[in-house]
Amino acid sequence: MSHELRTPLNSIIGFTGILLQGLSGELNERQKDQLSRVSRSAKHLLNLISDIIDLSKIEANRIDVHPETVRLQEVVAHAADSVRTLADDKKLKLLVDAPYDITVYTDRKRLLQCIILKRSVCLLCRCGKAIWWM
Repeated sequence: MSHELRTPLNSIIGFTGILLQGLSGELNERQKDQLSRVSRSAKHLLNLISDIIDLSKIEANRIDVHPETVRLQEVVAHAADSVRTLADDKKLKLLVDAPYDITVYTDRKRLLQCIILKRSVCLLCRCGKAIWWM
């Protein structure tokens, strides 16, 4: 099932990357911007599909974890970067407030998933700001 969902998206991501590199000819700025949006959206959709597949693994008690010591601020910053396009599309200013000096022993990928899934709800507001805090 995951192969059938991921393969077409990987093709979209790959071909938009080729176009953005100019390997098929020069693009104007508008075309580059539009292709960048397609690429970011495809990557976001691929991540969502991976999250759904992981959720089914959790329910089947078959999820793998790889704990390590990570800086919380780095993971939060990565999460914010991954949803910044969504905030921009909704004309929201994304503000991130995370402590710089906290380290945790956890699975970096799973923590990132939790933060993105939990905080993405904030992007649905229409107040002009989306504030993330830890």
